[in-house]
Amino acid sequence: MSTEHLAEIYVSLLEEGTPTWRSTKARSLGNGIYQLLPTENYDPEDEIWEFTPGSIVLGQERYTENGRKILFATRVFVSKEDTLKQHPSASLVSIHVLLERSGKRLMQKTEAIDLKNGLYKLLPTLDYDPQKIIWEFTPGSIVRVIKDTDEFGNKILLAFDQIREDRINGDYAQYTLKT
Repeated sequence: MSTEHLAEIYVSLLEEGTPTWRSTKARSLGNGIYQLLPTENYDPEDEIWEFTPGSIVLGQERYTENGRKILFATRVFVSKEDTLKQHPSASLVSIHVLLERSGKRLMQKTEAIDLKNGLYKLLPTLDYDPQKIIWEFTPGSIVRVIKDTDEFGNKILLAFDQIREDRINGDYAQYTLKT
């Protein structure tokens, strides 16, 4: 494999307690799409990567707190219609997701597929644009929720924890994103 088609990319680590990322290499597949490669000492029991090695991801440019530009692995965008086709009998619920828009932290209401057992698959809103809006959990993510209240005192479901697909027990244990 030629190194000219490899890029450094950062992957979110789950279950760390604070936002944490791991640098790894990825093979460019063109159009901003990459296939993640494992680090030399990759251990799936030690570090829970949001996307496991071999996953196909979108490389999104982001700036670190110190202003350095990095390539960050995000979920390959799948439209709401295509996602619903994969789950034709699933029920939908409204869930709020934290996001950042123009430097401000906000909440966005979106629909999610109820996967049962307290797990939900987030769907994009009509105005979702990953280049302009950074959701804490991207559409397509599987999340757990907590019951919370919004700024008006209304009871809401708020996405608070992401679950990696290969860690889910039950019907969706073998779920893989079709690209």
